[in-house]
Amino acid sequence: MALRKQDSKHTMVLSGLAILSASLIAAALWFQYVEGLHPCKLCLWQRWPHYLVILCGVLAFTALRPSVLLILAIMMMWLTGGIGGYHAGVELDLFSGPGGCTATFEDLPAGEGLQALLDTSPVRCDEIVWSFLGLSMAAWNGLISTLAAVISMILYRRI
Repeated sequence: MALRKQDSKHTMVLSGLAILSASLIAAALWFQYVEGLHPCKLCLWQRWPHYLVILCGVLAFTALRPSVLLILAIMMMWLTGGIGGYHAGVELDLFSGPGGCTATFEDLPAGEGLQALLDTSPVRCDEIVWSFLGLSMAAWNGLISTLAAVISMILYRRI
C-alpha cells in the first residue's frame, strides 16, 4: 500500500526528529564515555523521551498512520525540553532537584545523614559540569528540544 502524500511528509518530519534525537543521544554518550562526564539522575531522565522519538522514527516507515507517531514524538520533545529546562533551573538554584540528586547532609542527624548519603547519586544534579556559550548541557537539550517541538508542530499544522 502506497503512502499518501501527507503521510510521506509526516514521515519526513518524524525522521528529522529521530535524527536530531539520535544526535543528542550520541553527544550525551560521547560526553559520558569519552570525556568522562557521568550523567546525573536528571540527565538520564532527559534521555528517555529521545529514545522514544528514535523508536517512533523507525516505526514511521511501517506505520499506517505516521501522523500519530509524529504527535507522540512532538510530545516527547516537549517533555525532554521541559526536563532540560527544569534541570537547568536546578543547576542555577531556581528549583530544588529530586531527592538523592542534590542532597546536603549538614542539618541531618547522623543516622539519617548516612542513609541520605547512601541514597544519593555520585553525580549531583545541581552542578554544571560542562557549558558552552553560557548554557549547560541540560539547558542546550531543553532549548534544542523545545525549538524542535515548536518547528515540528508548525510543520504538522501546515502539512
